[in-house]
Amino acid sequence: MAKITVNGNELEVPDGTVLLEACRQAGIEIPNFCYYPKLTLLGACRMCLVEIEKMPKPQTACTTIVRDGMVVRTDTPAVEKMRSAQLEFILLNHSLTCPTCDAGGECELQDNTLAYRAGHSRLADAKINRNVTSLGPFIDKNMERCLWCARCVRYCDEIMGVKALGMHYRGARMEIASFLDQPLDCVLCGNCVEVCPVGALTSNLFDYKARPWERVQSRTICTYCGDGCSMTMEVKENRIFRTRAFLESGILISDYRGVNDEFLCVRGRFGYQFLNHPDRLTTPLVRKDGELRDASWDEAIAAVAAGLKEALGSGPDAVGFIGSERCTNEADYLFGKLARAVVGTNNVDARVGYKNPPPVRPLANSTPTLRGLRNAPAVLVIGANPSDENPLTETEIRMCVRRNQGRLAVADSRYSLLVEDAQQFLRCKPGTEAAMAAGLMRAMFDAKGLAVPDSLAGAISRWDGAATEAATGVAAAEIAAAAADLAQAAHVQILYGSALLCSPGADAAVRAIYAAASALGWPAPLELVPFNNSRGALDMGLAPDLLPGYLNVADADSRSQVGGAWAASLPAQPGMSTRQMLEAAAQGRIKALYVMGSNPAVAFPDGRLVSEALEKVGFLVVQDLFLSETARYADVVLPACAFAEQDGTYTNIEGRVQRTFKAMDPPGEAWPDTVIISHVARALGADWNVGRPEPVLAEIASVCPIYAGITADLLHGEGIAWPGANGAPLAVHGPIPPVQPPAPSAPAEYPLILTTGQFLFHSGTLSTWASGLRLAAPIPFVQVNVEDSEPLGLADGDMAVVESPRGRLELTVKVTDKVAPGSVFVPINFPEARANELMDCNAPVDYVRIAKKL
Repeated sequence: MAKITVNGNELEVPDGTVLLEACRQAGIEIPNFCYYPKLTLLGACRMCLVEIEKMPKPQTACTTIVRDGMVVRTDTPAVEKMRSAQLEFILLNHSLTCPTCDAGGECELQDNTLAYRAGHSRLADAKINRNVTSLGPFIDKNMERCLWCARCVRYCDEIMGVKALGMHYRGARMEIASFLDQPLDCVLCGNCVEVCPVGALTSNLFDYKARPWERVQSRTICTYCGDGCSMTMEVKENRIFRTRAFLESGILISDYRGVNDEFLCVRGRFGYQFLNHPDRLTTPLVRKDGELRDASWDEAIAAVAAGLKEALGSGPDAVGFIGSERCTNEADYLFGKLARAVVGTNNVDARVGYKNPPPVRPLANSTPTLRGLRNAPAVLVIGANPSDENPLTETEIRMCVRRNQGRLAVADSRYSLLVEDAQQFLRCKPGTEAAMAAGLMRAMFDAKGLAVPDSLAGAISRWDGAATEAATGVAAAEIAAAAADLAQAAHVQILYGSALLCSPGADAAVRAIYAAASALGWPAPLELVPFNNSRGALDMGLAPDLLPGYLNVADADSRSQVGGAWAASLPAQPGMSTRQMLEAAAQGRIKALYVMGSNPAVAFPDGRLVSEALEKVGFLVVQDLFLSETARYADVVLPACAFAEQDGTYTNIEGRVQRTFKAMDPPGEAWPDTVIISHVARALGADWNVGRPEPVLAEIASVCPIYAGITADLLHGEGIAWPGANGAPLAVHGPIPPVQPPAPSAPAEYPLILTTGQFLFHSGTLSTWASGLRLAAPIPFVQVNVEDSEPLGLADGDMAVVESPRGRLELTVKVTDKVAPGSVFVPINFPEARANELMDCNAPVDYVRIAKKL
């Protein structure tokens, strides 16, 4: 610890603390523009000059590290004169358009100008005038307002890893610019706008829309990916105008940080327009004479009850419930309770995007926090693309590498932005991710000179370098080199995601990496889930073989425990998965389906099966925000509230339960999901009366062991990560089977492997209706490797026909090295070009051919 004196006050701070930060922690404010805690020290703006004894000149507090015995003065007349002079210099060419500037009222320059009375200028010449220029679909640049603090440039480079912005020219004509002043070629996150202390960079979706004092701010949790970022929604007249995160510096500094601080990705920052979309459902719809027509809530609920009761004439297992990975914990909990305690079936599942969903794995006690990733000595990413699917996770990994010299290896079939920070990139053939995982685990034991434990030997022993190379196409020497590099670290944090979980043999491979991590003394692997409440939906038991808290439905004690709380006798036989329910509906065995907050018509990986199931099922209820492709088949459509229109909780990938707060009223007659489910249950004879979500959370805490003691009041801050608070259920059950994925080969007429998934600018049904995001993703496309495009005569921008044995799509070609040779990538979420029309859920790997459209 260092003892310093500031303005006569003695302070004791940790060694290595920046002087400006030490003063701030003591309540002594020093003005600054260029300093930001996450960024490298620069000292560009010179506003934080202070006097330090025994130093002949004033020093910048933002670059000075405290030393024991240091004596500092921040409030002398000389210091205040320097600050006033520096502000006069900054304002020489600064545009004085505060009344129309979007930063007006929350501008650090405004506040400091007022504080140091720097309104007078001795400049006699005309100011240098600059035009406002566009940096792409979301961001405008006004260099007349710039301070040259370089926060935006440093954030883009150091945190995002993109380097899309730089400092161009010199002197008074210096400016922030992209390469050749072209539109930004980056991830369009808008964090450069967030950290700008003035209005030099602004969101053109928000420009000139509302003043700060006109907007009502509410804290919510982002609805897109599983990272669970917190954000502030700014509302005026019941319309969302802007979303922001929580700054660590400046006049908008916040004590609340969430898991993300100031960070939001492009979806969180610019993907909110669906809330205000005119196509939102505003009233219930009931099918009459073959058409969906407006109905009252009483009529709609009565129709739902009648349809479900008719289906129950064939038994409770004639009804299926497809839940949501986006709805709140409270809604998911009540949805499962409705299925099991009221209807009497275990046919309930929230996992729509899998051909064969692997068994559910609860989080382990040693599950890392997102913030903890930056301190990991080494990270191994297997079959996951955090750049597109979990952007906050990606930034934490990047900080691990760049700030803390952590090691990073990525094993995946697709190239992502994160690969640029990796020491090792193992590009495997699509569909061989399970073999890649097994081979890497075997290589890790070899690199450490350890024998594979007997409990794991049957699963991975056969996957030596030669076998893994033969299966994945990755050279044995590259695998060994990656393992040797990682083996130097004290431990390795493994992350895995959808590519591994969707690959053949995923169940055995995932069990193997958990067992290997345990045997090597590493923290538990972390599954990167795709949606904002994917983890919460599983916590709440939205799986056919699990009750809330990962209790097994086949276990009599678990059924008695939960059934006692629900005052119901629960079914003992595990139910059907989403795929099995769709197959049963197509065969006429499922008579009714209730779909909440999901769009299987687009998301389920077999377009033919899902279309047949939705057409043939006797009765279909869809509860959603929009008349989705699934809802168009429905007999009853129930309009639900969006995430910003209701209170509740979500659980992110680290098991952190967080509160979300209502920011605006829903459109028309839309109801919260919990209220809708409660009314349906009452219509079926249950004594439910759900209003607020807080009593539901209290019930969850009493029924679900992993949520014990969690209350709404305790979640008012940054939430509670339940693995650390309550411990975790056992992660591995039974012996680990051998990792034996099939080895399919491409048929001659369909030579290319089809890969699908999310991409950053279009990640699901909601982004379909987000007009801002569609500016960045206007048309469906197919990515083709250059090695495959040249022989086929394909070039960027060409229209191509992509065909499989199941269907055909016409897509715009993007030639790129992001996909492996011999494969193509088609995003899953464009409803106008449904990738699932090319897919067969019975095929371990899908194959296609592609030709230029003539």
